[in-house]
Amino acid sequence: MDALIPAEELRELVARLPLRQAERVCAWCEVCEAFLAAAPARRALVAKRLAEAYAGRLGGLSAKSLYRKAARYRAEGWRAFLPQARGQAAAGIAANADFLAHWHELVGRNQRVARPAFGALVAELRAGMKIPGYGTWRDIWRAERPGRDLPPECPYKIGTLLPVGWSLANLMRHKPSKWALRAERTGTLAASDLLPMVIRTRAGLRRGQIVEVDDMVHDVKVRHGNAPAERCIELALLDVATGYRTYLMKPIRRREDGSREMVMKRMMPYLIGYWLIVQGYAPEGATLCGEHNTAALGKELAAAVEKATGGKVRFAAGGLLSKPLAQGLWAGRPRGNFRFKARLEGSHSLVHNELGAVRGQVGYTRDNAPESLYAMDKAEGALLRACAALAQADPGLPDRLRWPYIPYADYAALVAEAVARINDRTEHALEGWEEQGFVTGSFRLGPREPWRDLADLDALPEGMRGAILAQLRADPTLTRVRRLSPAEAWEKRAGDVVRADRAFMPVILGEGLALRGAVSDRLEIKVKDPAIDYAATVAAIVRGPDGAERLLARGQAVLVWVNPLEPLVAYVAEPTKDGPRYLGTAPVMAPAHQDDAAAIAASLKIRAKVQALERAALLPAAQAAAERKRADDAWNRGQLAAAREAAKAPGLRHGRGQSLGGLAAAPAPEGPAQDLDALAPGAPAPAPALTLKDFL
Repeated sequence: MDALIPAEELRELVARLPLRQAERVCAWCEVCEAFLAAAPARRALVAKRLAEAYAGRLGGLSAKSLYRKAARYRAEGWRAFLPQARGQAAAGIAANADFLAHWHELVGRNQRVARPAFGALVAELRAGMKIPGYGTWRDIWRAERPGRDLPPECPYKIGTLLPVGWSLANLMRHKPSKWALRAERTGTLAASDLLPMVIRTRAGLRRGQIVEVDDMVHDVKVRHGNAPAERCIELALLDVATGYRTYLMKPIRRREDGSREMVMKRMMPYLIGYWLIVQGYAPEGATLCGEHNTAALGKELAAAVEKATGGKVRFAAGGLLSKPLAQGLWAGRPRGNFRFKARLEGSHSLVHNELGAVRGQVGYTRDNAPESLYAMDKAEGALLRACAALAQADPGLPDRLRWPYIPYADYAALVAEAVARINDRTEHALEGWEEQGFVTGSFRLGPREPWRDLADLDALPEGMRGAILAQLRADPTLTRVRRLSPAEAWEKRAGDVVRADRAFMPVILGEGLALRGAVSDRLEIKVKDPAIDYAATVAAIVRGPDGAERLLARGQAVLVWVNPLEPLVAYVAEPTKDGPRYLGTAPVMAPAHQDDAAAIAASLKIRAKVQALERAALLPAAQAAAERKRADDAWNRGQLAAAREAAKAPGLRHGRGQSLGGLAAAPAPEGPAQDLDALAPGAPAPAPALTLKDFL
């Protein structure tokens, strides 16, 4: 085969034909070479032998057909055996690029089916229009029937006569592809489902190396304030390596003009700042996968992230799939590629499913909206109007009513529990989990006993551990390998990340999110943010970048940032004409109930720390006063001792009625040496106290 067909031509043959047809061509070449190599007198005998030898590869082979094929082979070579159907098809519609482009355009115009395009094509032909690749009906008639007279009217008509190759079945074989039809009728975004998928894996990733961020609208209506119930919107961040989800949520608010406030611009800086400074990112570099709209980095935020990480974090957004087929056509609404954040999109579904039983569901599509939603909205509107009318007479009425929708605070608690369950789940099929090493062994002591991690055996005494291990070796059903939860994987990879300095939190959040305040006489900073109904009390004790704690001066003006994802930590800066100057972090005094011992203990700890710093400031002056008092006490004791010795001298007489009780010596010192009543070092021991009997 290699000798009969040169290598370059052999590659052309294999590229043009299926494998079996290519083998058939090579077999014909072998037969013809053997036939032509024989002497003319022996060719009849050779033909008979070749027919028997190649019957399985070429089927029936007659001497007459062999003479004909050998003659063609001598003239054309191996190309003489190419299927003739390919040549015929190449000369028909398939080779008429101009006509195919016009036909595809007609089919794509119809938003439903392709059949009407056939009628439109014939109608154009009958109207005398010039068909690309063919011309008018007169040109087609002359090309198909040379020498015949031209009819006075167009003879082509559906069901009567059509140009060669214009049958409905043939045209439908040459209609646009499924992708082209969907792209023309709907758009390139809808047609993307018909393109190959980009296969991704988390295997080999480090924690904080790739994170995905996206917004999600919840399918539950909740009450917030005295406004009609609305849904909530969430901005979530997912660590791809571990599947751990972090989120920030707010209720959708209605503005005065009736429009709805969706994701606020402040939510993205809060989330990114928490990720970089509290959670951490991969030191080799990290990629933040977002989008072009809501979950995007503005110029200021991108510059802040670059400063905080030294350029180690970059932002990436998926391509816009709604671009028109050609520049200048009507463009669709810009939409990103949701598959670019496929893992986070899947995590959204888990949250929706976990909260599917909460009252106030609106349905994941309009077609699935509960019919009762109409009546619930109507009842809520009536209750709101009644509360507004009775607001002065009974301001506490809204708190006593039973509303159709739950309050936002209750729903926020349910969402927190749902996300915690998702992060703690072990029954999952997350891709690449075994490759990441996110598995562990577990055991149980019996078929009805709970499963425990094998690591728990290390805490048992040696004898008990040996007995359990022997039992596990004897019964393999008592052991298994389980998958770690995303939360466990997150903790396991805690050493993968580095964290940006806390001084960059105000830089990331921006001066626009700073709350202005001043230090009160109680060393408190009270701040408010009316835009989100937020108020907080911050203790004026700041831990600086060097780790030292100090108190702010009373009356000092400050700027305060509080990240909702880190609600007990405030970032404090001093306003200057050149911008904020970072001072450090300060604790937020969390409100607590009287029976909340842990919260009260935390507040008391902050109070004690403030008091200790206040006392530390006074300690040098107090120690100096104590030194002076010790010196005075030593002097007085010395004077009293001298007076006592003088009182015992012979010949000393006392007048009647004299009282020397005031000369009594001070009592002996007690307590530690720093006690203000202690003796000064080197002072003489005090003499016994004088009594009245000494002078009688």
